[in-house]
Amino acid sequence: MESIKIKAPKEYINEPDLLRRSGSLIREYGKSALIIASPKSVKAVEQTLFPSMEEAGIGTTVSLFSGYVTFKKAEDIARQHRDTGIDMVIGLGGGRVIDTAKIVATLLKAPAVTIPTIAATCAAWAAVSIVYDDAGRFQDAFFNTIGPELVLADTRVLMEAPRRFLHAGIIDSLAKWYEIYPYQRIEENATFLNTMTRVCAQLKEILEKDGESAFFSDDAAVRVINAVIYLAGLSGSLQTDTLYQGIAHPLYNVLTRYPESRSLLHGEIVGFGLLLQQALERHSLEEVGEVIRLFGRFQNTLTLADLGLEGKEERIREISEDLYKGYRSSLNHLGYGYSADEIYKAILKIDALVRQHKINVRQPATARQIEWKLHEYPDKDRCCDE
Repeated sequence: MESIKIKAPKEYINEPDLLRRSGSLIREYGKSALIIASPKSVKAVEQTLFPSMEEAGIGTTVSLFSGYVTFKKAEDIARQHRDTGIDMVIGLGGGRVIDTAKIVATLLKAPAVTIPTIAATCAAWAAVSIVYDDAGRFQDAFFNTIGPELVLADTRVLMEAPRRFLHAGIIDSLAKWYEIYPYQRIEENATFLNTMTRVCAQLKEILEKDGESAFFSDDAAVRVINAVIYLAGLSGSLQTDTLYQGIAHPLYNVLTRYPESRSLLHGEIVGFGLLLQQALERHSLEEVGEVIRLFGRFQNTLTLADLGLEGKEERIREISEDLYKGYRSSLNHLGYGYSADEIYKAILKIDALVRQHKINVRQPATARQIEWKLHEYPDKDRCCDE
């Protein structure tokens, strides 16, 4: 029988302007904080977080972080601050910053507090850290012995970030549902799996209903941030010996090995992978179209051109081969991915379907055409401060 482990924060708080009173909340976990942060995140909270911590009598040391999460960077930061009286580590920023902070907290055996400034993933909640090499190639998922103790999600800060980040976070959260539900037909009597599926179904329901309203309503924003950080994080807190995933996250891992897609956010690539999964699962054109329409509401319907792979047949075949060789066993368990050629053909099929949907939205409306419009992101928002 599989053992079940639960790694979850002691406290999770989500409300607008939360950071104005953050000092009193953080003080419960230490008096001297090492804050690992990106420059943009420091600027985003300099008028709220830092005055509140000073008022609470918490000493702060800021370590600015950029680039990718690597063990060497985390070890260097931990070494520099090991004998300085630091008694807690705060991760302030996006997923890469927070994942680094969690590793540093593990190395220093100190409590971790996470303060996300973008909601592009559930990294602020999860005990796992995704580790890369210096070039940004995926290396490993590192399960920290110490997960975040406290998560402070200031909805005001998160909703003031470029919309691109929350859109990516919504798609990455929807992946929890799309990657987990296929296992129900294989393990239909697993209590643990049924619990996870119910959590992910609730998550999907909230994002479908409130995802677009989050930018205009504080109440909707709180619900959406809860879905992206709390519910998505909770589904990952329930751990067994089985890794429940389809092909979307493996696709992300593989694409990090190639430079063409590296400017895209995690959730954006995962979105293409979820559509690829629909093709491999042999869903009808109508069913795939429903998923494309849903993702289109969050500006996440990518083509091979968006991935930097248009016309690169050899590269697409390489990627298909990498997916087949690296993840064949788990894909076959789900009933697909029996050859690299199968994956290659599914990639081309999804690209064609997404492109067709984009063409349709530019034509006069008919009852059979897609009702969403493609909104390209302004260049100024195409940043990668994850």
